[in-house]
Amino acid sequence: MCFLKYLSAISCPIVLCFFGISSNYSLLAAETIDLLWISIDQENSQTVSISWQTPENGTDFVYFGKDEECPIKVSSSQSDPRFPGLHHVRVPVMEKIGADSRCFYRVETVTKDGTLFRSEVHSFKTLSEKELRLAFIGNIQQKPITKNVSHLEPHIILLTGDLVPCLWVKGMPKEKAALNLNPFLKLVKNNQKLFASTILMPTLGNHDREIAPRGERVPGPSLSYDTQGTAYCHFFDLPGENPMDHWRWFIDWKPLSLRIAALDLNHLSDFGTSLETCHPWQKNSEQFHWFDQISQCEENFLITFQNAQCAGARNKENGEWHKMFARGTVMIAGFGHYAERAETPDGMTYFNTSNYGRGDRYPDPHNKFFESIDNFLLLTVTPGKLVSEIRDWDSGSTLDRKEWKKE
Repeated sequence: MCFLKYLSAISCPIVLCFFGISSNYSLLAAETIDLLWISIDQENSQTVSISWQTPENGTDFVYFGKDEECPIKVSSSQSDPRFPGLHHVRVPVMEKIGADSRCFYRVETVTKDGTLFRSEVHSFKTLSEKELRLAFIGNIQQKPITKNVSHLEPHIILLTGDLVPCLWVKGMPKEKAALNLNPFLKLVKNNQKLFASTILMPTLGNHDREIAPRGERVPGPSLSYDTQGTAYCHFFDLPGENPMDHWRWFIDWKPLSLRIAALDLNHLSDFGTSLETCHPWQKNSEQFHWFDQISQCEENFLITFQNAQCAGARNKENGEWHKMFARGTVMIAGFGHYAERAETPDGMTYFNTSNYGRGDRYPDPHNKFFESIDNFLLLTVTPGKLVSEIRDWDSGSTLDRKEWKKE
């Protein structure tokens, strides 16, 4: 093996040619890739993106299939000098594996000097045409997710913002903090097995772009936050034409007539000040027009989630946001540290969920259920039916339940 390392050091092309860059590298020693995360990267939910990080860039491979042999290969070579060693490879999972199946996969990266990085074989459930389970979790802030979530075998885990405590560390310049992926890597590390085996779809909170300690509120521009969410947008390969589009997204799952939309709404009262956190949301903003368009959909169920207080968000722009939310079925927030279901007089349902549920109380004036308890929200979609369950974080028991039916 020392001889192989010597060859790769003096003649990398010879070594790669000899073993074949598309081979399985069974004769080469490999560094282990432990941290992987999976996301849906297309609005039609036909592909997933497998993501990981190594110390430097290289040529990336994902081997996948319906069994542990992983006979199908896709490859990619990408490089962003601001994020060295960050890898996303898009996999045509619905075309090659199909719905209601299990996809097995492993990943490899080969760097320019011939170093091989390789993961073990993992697997995840593809989306189901019969029953889709969606687990919404708020304020996780790098903590391990309870086994009461993984025991339900959700097809997608959706994080409602505040995935990490902040991006800065003491003495770190703001420009460097805005590109700091380490907090998100720690989140993955603390949920290593779960995130390698479950699709993960997040939305932004204020903490996920905090690049300096919060100071005094004065007229803008923002001094404490990277309002663009640069590190987050590159770390998670979500639907959008380029990484900086990942701050808001939607996906469709046609077999169950479902659309899920993620918005960037948080700390709305701080907009226009030095504590501004999110993208603009006013009537003339890109976000308002985007959601106005995508909320006018034909799907039976539209699920929207974001990070601002429900009552505050729906009242913005003289209630125009509520009119858009009400085109859908439910709107979910990860704002407060409590469990809540509220129903407005026109029948729209709003939820708040938080894994830490014992903080300050901000009850919605229309709430039908409210408890200060650690919780998560499970939504189950079957043909023509949606069921919500607010569940206890520690026991997994159902605290509140509601269902919707569509012909």
